[in-house]
Amino acid sequence: MQVPSIVLLVLVLISSVIHLYFCWVENEKLRKITKAFPIVFLTAAIFIAVPKYPLIWLFPLLSLFGDIALLFKKKSIFFFLIAFIFFLGAHICNFNELTIMLVRSDTTIPTLSYVIFGISSVLIVVFIFPITRKVAGKYGIIANIYFPVLIVVGATSLLVTAAYANSYQGLLVALGYVFFIFSDAFLIYSNFFKDVKRHDFYVMSTYIIAEVLISVGLTMLVTMGIAI
Repeated sequence: MQVPSIVLLVLVLISSVIHLYFCWVENEKLRKITKAFPIVFLTAAIFIAVPKYPLIWLFPLLSLFGDIALLFKKKSIFFFLIAFIFFLGAHICNFNELTIMLVRSDTTIPTLSYVIFGISSVLIVVFIFPITRKVAGKYGIIANIYFPVLIVVGATSLLVTAAYANSYQGLLVALGYVFFIFSDAFLIYSNFFKDVKRHDFYVMSTYIIAEVLISVGLTMLVTMGIAI
């Protein structure tokens, strides 16, 4: 990565610590004011590093729009759905980029992988539908798209890892998706089922880690010449 990107990543760290402090002390006003800064710096860092790879830098950018939507009103299905659309778009960008990497690797993906992806997605939908139905009402079926997408994209990053000689950068992406699933699940639970003390701290700490791992992992895959 170029020096400007590294400097911006340092700013991601500093702004994250500041924001998480306000989350921990539950200062709602300053929490909202500082929420966007880590992802703003992250988006800028990734854009400078890989300007010719829009699918990579669109991930933090669309996530940023999702963050802003969640600021407007807690426990509002409308703003949750708006955020859902932005985050879903962000993950689709990642899936497309990872798929392109797999195609470039000339690696044949076993049919069993697709079968596992399909069965896993169906099982997840069946499992979480009662929850999303309660949270989103008639929009529950739309919300069911989200978590399967997270898992499929995370699994695809593991395929990329294997395709490129077990590159650890792909593992960073997969680990990022583990954090993303936890963050989003905790966000839904704390907003619609049972409020948890300092829930913003737990949601945002895992979310920022996820964003950084995924964005940096994908960026390293292309900048280090592993998956160009």
